[in-house]
Amino acid sequence: QRGNEKAEVLAMRKHLLDALGALRHLKEKNGKFTSSSLIPAGQGHLRRIWERLPEVKRRNLSDGLLALSPKTIELAASLEGTAESEPGKAYRVPVLRRTGRTGGHGLAEAEKALARGTVGAVTIMPEASGPPDGAGAMLRRLAGSLRDVSLRYGTALYWYLFSAAADLPRLKSLFRAEEYYFLDPSRIVFVREPLFPYLDGEKRLLVRADGRIASYSSGCAGALLLLTSRFLQRTFEERRIETLCFLPLNRFSLRFPDIEMLSLHFERGADLSLLCLSRGKEGFSTTGNYIAGRSLFSSSPRPFPAAREELGIKALIPGVQSTEEIGEFPVRKISSGLYRFIGRAERAWALAEES
Repeated sequence: QRGNEKAEVLAMRKHLLDALGALRHLKEKNGKFTSSSLIPAGQGHLRRIWERLPEVKRRNLSDGLLALSPKTIELAASLEGTAESEPGKAYRVPVLRRTGRTGGHGLAEAEKALARGTVGAVTIMPEASGPPDGAGAMLRRLAGSLRDVSLRYGTALYWYLFSAAADLPRLKSLFRAEEYYFLDPSRIVFVREPLFPYLDGEKRLLVRADGRIASYSSGCAGALLLLTSRFLQRTFEERRIETLCFLPLNRFSLRFPDIEMLSLHFERGADLSLLCLSRGKEGFSTTGNYIAGRSLFSSSPRPFPAAREELGIKALIPGVQSTEEIGEFPVRKISSGLYRFIGRAERAWALAEES
């Protein structure tokens, strides 16, 4: 028995020595890798920071750099460069008054799309720690609208919910507690938004005291970036999703599908359709409720235009003559951030809510 105990001790000692050797090798490899190829171009200051950090904080910095791509740094610089000009942006698009009448080719195409399941719903969760107050009730009502579509058209639409990484566990827990609002769980897709690094005036990455790269989550920018990704574009193609309805958590989304807006979207062959609120002489503000063709996010490899580029509608819808047409009005404050994509929309229009 004593011999067995001695053999077990020796075996454990060998196991621990092997583990210690592996850790030392990993430490040497990590140090060599971090000090050479892991530092992104133009970020040489990180090498000096890394050399001054203790071992634990070095690992934090190494992990952050491994998860960071040069494209993300480029995007962060682009977002920062255009941030100051965002509030004043305005675009002129044709705006229709709501009439409540639907029919014809557009309605037929909209109903076919709903029946085929080629319409997908997108909700960008507000930036907060977990679902904000009242979000559960709004999600319940929006889920009810999606269930009604399933029953009416005999299909189940996919619902994509974009959320910051820190909020995602609470959002998933909410859906589990609500039995997924009696929707098909396989049709509810939770998407984690990427983190963007903070940059200084010279576009250098900032590092926190614990060695982690300073970063932030931007719901609109993160969601739009992911919509242009090969991964989501591939899943849309596999699921035959051609039209995306952006449904924010507000009362304007609760009538989904807005059949008048959807039928006019197909009738006009629009790349982007916007729901607006009348704001008097200053034009219109959008409600955050949009319909977009999937091609709007896959037509260009650059998801965010540079600040110096002038954005605008390249071609309004030609040949439309209607007594319901209000005319071209500036559309301001597109709250979901979709105004970044208006510049590539060949055809865009808006439906005005009388409010």
